[in-house]
Amino acid sequence: MKRATKKDRSTVVRVLQRAFQDNPTMQLLTRKKNRKRRIGQVIRYAFDFAFRRKGVFVSSTNQGAVICYVYNERKIDLVDVFNNLKLVVTTIPLRRLHAIYEHCSTIARTRPKNKRFLYIWFLGVDPSERPRVSPMEFKKGLFALAQKLKLDIYAETTRNDLKIGYERMGFEVYQEWYNERCDVQVWFLKRPY
Repeated sequence: MKRATKKDRSTVVRVLQRAFQDNPTMQLLTRKKNRKRRIGQVIRYAFDFAFRRKGVFVSSTNQGAVICYVYNERKIDLVDVFNNLKLVVTTIPLRRLHAIYEHCSTIARTRPKNKRFLYIWFLGVDPSERPRVSPMEFKKGLFALAQKLKLDIYAETTRNDLKIGYERMGFEVYQEWYNERCDVQVWFLKRPY
């Protein structure tokens, strides 16, 4: 696992775009028309946000990417606000804007408020990667980073198979939430350093 550079942006977007194509949250966040492109816009936004926080990594094979940064370390600034507004206008279906806002706000409120921790926003591997080298590489790299920084790791997922994968890596579910309005199940996971 290596820290991504600006040149890795297209690789990260490509990998995560493919990995999150069928993700329930992405289905909620993006318009149906040109969904693949819109998922790419969400990933680019996440890349830019986390890159400024030194939180984007790629696997040695370039077939895996993780967006994981220290949460509550750097305040939201005008650049973040502008990029967020741009994302809303270009990607999010306006008729679902209120439901999406409530969904994202509930998830954000569930995370620790005044505590620094490593937050895994996106972790994905190109579905065609064989053998699956990237997940083990990320596990070792993220756990080493958490140990070095003495920070717990937090994540959320909306897919049961990924929840099981996180649990196999030593994460535990500390809360669950079913968003009836959007028909999305969310598992909140954490792993002590």
